[in-house]
Amino acid sequence: MILANLLPHEFSPYSAPADGALLRWAEKEPLLDIRQRREKRAFTMSRKLITRIVLNYYVTINQHGGHTVGVARCSLFKDRIYNFNNTGGPDPSMSQWLLAELKDKCPRISLIIDNTYPLDVKTPSLVDNSYFQEIKKGNGVLQIDQQIALDELTKDIVDDIVNDPNFYTKFGEAMVKLGRVEVLIDGQGEVRKSCKVVNKKPFIFGRLN
Repeated sequence: MILANLLPHEFSPYSAPADGALLRWAEKEPLLDIRQRREKRAFTMSRKLITRIVLNYYVTINQHGGHTVGVARCSLFKDRIYNFNNTGGPDPSMSQWLLAELKDKCPRISLIIDNTYPLDVKTPSLVDNSYFQEIKKGNGVLQIDQQIALDELTKDIVDDIVNDPNFYTKFGEAMVKLGRVEVLIDGQGEVRKSCKVVNKKPFIFGRLN
């Protein structure tokens, strides 16, 4: 499976708030659950960074190195463990080691606790290129992470990053470039209180401000 096959065939002319995070194509596919729409939107936004902002693939994939630290909740990837693409089984691109790890950490039925698992399975508290080393082994926790190690457009770049002694320099440069993309100033955008949702607008005299 390649990244292009996981993207919608067209982009909607709509965009929502100033940060453009809510793409209206999701409304065209109402049968997708929230988790699937979120992940599909992540693919869409990654491709938009490449096509609209003209960031080259090397820079974009280096930016994924930000997943060398941090965690994801089981609810974001549980379908990869138990019902990948409605097959009733796991994602075949996942290593057997990772599958066993995630089954132990993320039980099929969990009514209260939504556990977390590190995105870099080897050195989750260090900034290094082990994230790229692990996705080459099938140890990508998120589907988007695993796919950049498999996709024809990006897998050679992952190989280069794994073997590049200048990872820290290039990763830093990539993050600086990302920070300059479509910067919004003077009240044009907003700083989110939670990364996953747009800030709620206050009510003034019974209506939204």
